[in-house]
Amino acid sequence: MHLERRVLISGGAGFLGSHLSERLLEQGCQVLCVDNFFTGTRRNIEHLLSHKRFELLRHDITHPLTITGNVTSKGELQLNGQIRGDIDCKALVVGENARLEGNVVAEDVTIRSRLIGSVRALRVTLQSTSHVAGNLYHRHLSLEQGTHFEGESHPLEDPLSFAPEAQASKPQSNQNVHSDAVKKREPAKGFLKSLPESRSA
Repeated sequence: MHLERRVLISGGAGFLGSHLSERLLEQGCQVLCVDNFFTGTRRNIEHLLSHKRFELLRHDITHPLTITGNVTSKGELQLNGQIRGDIDCKALVVGENARLEGNVVAEDVTIRSRLIGSVRALRVTLQSTSHVAGNLYHRHLSLEQGTHFEGESHPLEDPLSFAPEAQASKPQSNQNVHSDAVKKREPAKGFLKSLPESRSA
């Protein structure tokens, strides 16, 4: 079964963006062109507007943008908006103003804000501003002070090839851990902890 690639092009109404859109459409991709028309013009993409796999969204990408659907990349991604869907890439940074509702598969994952979903990665870093609700499957895990993590941590030699859904029916025996910061919350299965804020010496 062949699945069409969906490609988002920021600045798609510019000179380079419009030509890239043409090339990707010729290759059978679905193209979402995002442009605020500050430097790009509608004239550059006028001939593409009737194409069934081309979509235009007038938007300034310096403001949050919500994407619904899965995102796949062979490179590195920096997320500063919102995604409702899964991400599969080489490396991912979930920025401080971002929100991700979906599962992540990557070699290296750094989370600085909110993630609702599981992570499978060789290296996972939860920074002090992160709030994660989901299970982590990892080789290496780093948690900064101030991190809020609600879920289960599973150290694995090869987390990228692990299939969590195959383990879903097996009973878990992880011990619940709670801190003073989350005692008011209902106890959750697995690991629930908010690390204390760092103190200066």
